[in-house]
Parts: sequence; C-alpha cells; structure tokens
Amino acid sequence: MKILLSIPLRDGMYTKFPDELLSIAAVLEKNGHHVMLHDANLGDRTAESFRDFGPDIVGFSVSTGCVADSIKKAIDFKKTFPGIKTVWGFRHPSALPEQTLAEEYVDYVIIGAGEYTLLELAEYLEKGTGSLAEIKGLAWKNGNDIVINEPRAFLNDLDELPDPAWHMVHPKKYWDVSIITSRGCPFSCTFCSDATFYKGNVSDLSAERIASQSERLRREFGINYIMYTGDNFGINKERLHEFCRIMIKKKLKLKWNCQISGYVTEEDARLMAKAGCTAVILGTESGSQKILDLLTKGNVQEFEKTFWNLVRQRIIPTLFIQYAFPTETAEDFKETLEFIKRLDNPPYLFMKFVPYPKTVLFDRCAKDKLISVPEKLADWSGFQLHYATQGNLSAIPQRLMDDTLSRFRATFASRRLFFMLRHNPVYFINAVREPKQFFSSLLYLIKNFLNALFDGSNGKESWLVKLRRILEMTPSLELQKNNVNINLSN
Repeated sequence: MKILLSIPLRDGMYTKFPDELLSIAAVLEKNGHHVMLHDANLGDRTAESFRDFGPDIVGFSVSTGCVADSIKKAIDFKKTFPGIKTVWGFRHPSALPEQTLAEEYVDYVIIGAGEYTLLELAEYLEKGTGSLAEIKGLAWKNGNDIVINEPRAFLNDLDELPDPAWHMVHPKKYWDVSIITSRGCPFSCTFCSDATFYKGNVSDLSAERIASQSERLRREFGINYIMYTGDNFGINKERLHEFCRIMIKKKLKLKWNCQISGYVTEEDARLMAKAGCTAVILGTESGSQKILDLLTKGNVQEFEKTFWNLVRQRIIPTLFIQYAFPTETAEDFKETLEFIKRLDNPPYLFMKFVPYPKTVLFDRCAKDKLISVPEKLADWSGFQLHYATQGNLSAIPQRLMDDTLSRFRATFASRRLFFMLRHNPVYFINAVREPKQFFSSLLYLIKNFLNALFDGSNGKESWLVKLRRILEMTPSLELQKNNVNINLSN
C-alpha cells in the first residue's frame, strides 16, 4: 500500500527530528509498503499536492498542540482522496481514543507505539485477511460503535526494529538530529504524558546499536553532532558506561548531547566527556522542593550535585525549567530563580506548565475545576496554546512571570556565552583549532536565540511576536479556534 506519514504544524520555530515516524516508516518499508513522510514544519503542503503519490492511508502523529492542524489536514485528505483511510496516533489520540474516533474524518486510532499496529492494519486493508478485532493496540469503528481492541504488548527489545528510515528526510534541515535510545521511564512524574503513553514500562536500545546508528548517521549523512533522547539514557548506568567505552574505542569525531533525568556521578561525567559529550538537557523542572514533591521528581540537592559533576568535566548543562504549576506560589517560583543563581546562572529553557490529558496533574486540575475539559476533539484546538500563554493555574502573580520571561528571552544567548567563558574557556580556544565546529555552534545558538525571541507559544508574547503576527497576518488564538470550526462546518 501507499502510506503517507504526516507531521502537522506545531508552534514555534524549532523543528523536531521525527524519530518516531521514521521508525514506523522503516518497519512499513521493510515489509514492502511504499512510504512517504511529510513534515509540515519544514514546508506545508495541501492534500492535492500528494496526487502523484496517491496515498491509500495517511497517518497523523498528533500531540495536543497540533490537533487543529491535524483536523484541517484530515478533512482535506478526505475531500481530495474519497477512499483514503485516516489514522491518528501518538500521545493525544492514545489518551483519548473514543473522543478522537467520534469524528467522521478519523477512521482509526493507534494506541501506544505504532510500528506493528500500523503494519498489521495496512496488511488488513490491503489483503482483507484476518479481522480488525484481532489487531492489538487499534481503536476503530464498527458501525456506530467505537471498539477499543486489546492493548499491544510493550516492545521490550528495541534492537529488533530496523534503523529509522533517515533517507526519507534531509537530516540537516532539522535543528537537532536525534536518536531515541529508550522508550518509557522508570519514574511516574505527575505532569508527564509518558507515564500514560508507556504505562510505566521501559525498554532500551543496546549500547552497540546506539553507537552503530551514530556511526551510520555520520558516515551516510555527514552528521557530526547528535542528540540522544530517552529518559533512561543516563539512568541505565551499565549501558551508559558501555556506550561511552564503545564510542571512545571507535574514535569517532562525533560530539553529542543527551537528556538527563537521574543522578550523574563524577565517574559518569568523566566517561561521558571522554566519549564526546559536550552538553546535556537536565530535567530539573523546578528549584522548589515543594513543587518537585508535587511532580514526584526527585530533590533539589541531587540536581545540584549532578549539575556540578557535569560542569567540572566541561559538559554544559541546560536546565529544563517549568513554571506555573497548580499550588505554585510566588515564593516557590522565587526559589527556582534562586536555584538558577546558585548554579552560577547557567543556560536554561523556561516553559509554562500545560496540563496534558490523562496525566495525574491534568486529572487534578479537572477535579479542582481549574480547567474546562474539552468535550469534543475540535475543542482541543488552542488548549495547549492557551495554557502556555494566557492561562495561569498557579498563584504566581502574572507580572512576576512576565518580567522573568522577558529576562529569559533577553539573556538567552549572553547567558550561555558568559557561562561558557567562566566554566569552559577552552571551548573558545578550540575555535582556532576547529573553526567549522565553533561557527556551527554559534549558528545553532543564534537560531535558538531567535526561537526564544519569536516563540509565541510560551508565556506572554514578546513585541517581536506581535510584530511578526501583524506583518504576516498570523491569526490570534481566538481566530485559530474559529478557523477549525469553519473547516468542520464546510
């Protein structure tokens, strides 16, 4: 069959590498299907523009923030290709399959990981053998009834999957090229949709496979810097150490970044640095122990120890901070700001809390009537953007948040440069030895700085966002909601 995998438009300038869909594409292609992947964030297209490909199935990877564009595209494909089957997957439809399938423009929902569920669905639609009821992990319509099949077993051996279908995209068009090193997380953070999506299960790609995929990306696509994603990357110490030793032995001229959720020892950091690690995203979330307890996220002291263990090895951590949680007060928020100061004002990412469906905090917010739960799929259009910008579920004064966000945007680039000068001055000396790598890093910093300035999906709009919206005639949040309703009525 001809299968189009679609990534709808998302907010912001940042382009996320489509690891999940590339993995699904590889499995489908391996089993003889013709697959195309389209990322609207690199250039949007209409359904009509895919006429030459003529898809039999279009699969949408849908997070809460891109429901509106997913609806628009699904309707467009249904009108353009009358016999096409629309399949929705990823976090939002997995959390709310019944509500998603209630719409006529959605034929199937894949709950959880999609590789084998979509493959079996494609085989059924192509050959007509078996039955829909036998496809685990699938939700579908039987007349006016919505059927939720038995869940698909969690994939414990990620090594059985083929390498992602990187040839379907241009990796260098993305800001980060990444490899998913694990699925799931051993923790159950109350704000995180992974706990619902993976239901507490964890599986790891082997150290050998991570290294071989890294080597292939460098050899075939010229990628010299890789982001290793997966909450378990720094938690599984045995695999982390094995991976680092393999990379050291291979002597690849490859630098890398990774996500860190757990504690990193001095030994871990030394080995990571020797293996090419230059930076990490440290998921601290907050500097207030009260808020960390609300999130079931760990403790402040452990994050501080991890931070300095990394910095001493010239690995630069970027703190991932969220704010405006339910019950969070001005005092709690100021504890986070003091936490950042204690760490000598390092680089950080600053994101406003958004409650995602079926998470513990979402259910709590609904129970306490802090949010109105959308009753229809289209009502989710603008939900994420509202709580990321206008909504405030905390007790933090709006002025305090606005002022802090303004400082974050204004100092985004200078903060990183000054921290590097203080804690890794050798980096600037190496600019003479490796000018190409230095200027690539500088360009990356400039792009991220512009993204921070122009990001209209995080807190109060900056004056640059307002100017861009006026010049480009970008619709406001209310107009975006109205546009979805107009599409549904046509």
